[in-house]
Amino acid sequence: MKKVLIITAERTGTGHKSSSNAIEMKLKPLGYDVKQIDAFPLMGKTGEKMEASYIPLTIKHPNIWYASFKFSQDCTNTLHNWIYLKVKNRMLKEILDYEPDLIITVHSMFNKAVSKILKKNHLYIPLYVVVVDLVKPPKLWFNKDADCTFVPTKLIYEDYIKKGMDESKLIESGFPVRSDIAPRKTPKEITDKVNILLVNPSVNLNTNIAFAKEISKVKNANINFICGRDEELFKALNEKIESGELSKDIKVHGFVTNMNEFLDNSHILLTKARTKHDVRSC
Repeated sequence: MKKVLIITAERTGTGHKSSSNAIEMKLKPLGYDVKQIDAFPLMGKTGEKMEASYIPLTIKHPNIWYASFKFSQDCTNTLHNWIYLKVKNRMLKEILDYEPDLIITVHSMFNKAVSKILKKNHLYIPLYVVVVDLVKPPKLWFNKDADCTFVPTKLIYEDYIKKGMDESKLIESGFPVRSDIAPRKTPKEITDKVNILLVNPSVNLNTNIAFAKEISKVKNANINFICGRDEELFKALNEKIESGELSKDIKVHGFVTNMNEFLDNSHILLTKARTKHDVRSC
C-alpha cells in the first residue's frame, strides 16, 4: 500500500486541518495509507506556542499578528531557514519512521523546510504543495523545489507562472473540500422551525455575543452556535445563558467534527466573510 504523509496544522484556525481531511478522504478510497502530522509541535516548545497564539493574536492583538505576517513577507527566506533549523530533526524522524511514498504540505511555513530535509538527507520522495489561500497567498507558499504545486484559482496559477514556476509542476485544482460537505441542489424547505447556524461569525467577543442576543429574538427557531476552538467565546456564551442574559434555546458548541450535519440541517448560516471558510461551508 502506498503511503502519503500530510504536513498540516491543528490549531491555526483549523482551515489547514479541514483541507488536509478533505485530501485524506479522497485518497483513502483509492487504497492509500494516509498519515497527518501537525508540524508546529515538531519545532518544540517554540512551535507549540506559535500555534497556540494564532487565534488570540488575530482576535485580540491583530496589529501584532500583522507585524509578524509582514515580516514573513519581507524576510521570507530568513523565516524559512529558521523554521528548517527548528524542525529538521523531528521532521526527519517522522519521515524515516513512516517511510512515505509521497509528502503533501498543506501549510506554507513548512514547504521549504521539507524540501531542504529531503535534499540534505538524499531522500527521493515526491513533495506536493497544496496552496489553501484563494486570492493572494503569502510568499511562504511559493516553492520551486516542490515536484508539484496545486493552486485553487487561475489568478494564482498565472501569478506563479509569471514568478518563474515551471508550468509542468503547477496544477489549478480548485479548493480541497470534504466530500461530505456538498452544495445543496435544492432549497431546504421550512416545515416547522427555522434552523439557524452561527459559526463564530466575528473575531470580536462582544460582537459575537451581540449576534447571539439578536438571533435569539427570532421566534420559532432552532439556534446552534459553533465556537470552534475559541474557548473564551464558548465560556462567555454559556455564562450568558446561565445568567439568563441569553436564551436557553441557543445551543452552544465548541470544536465539532460533524460540521456537515450542522450545515445540512440549517436553513440560515451566519459566519465570517472569509473565503476559505465560505468555500468549506457552502
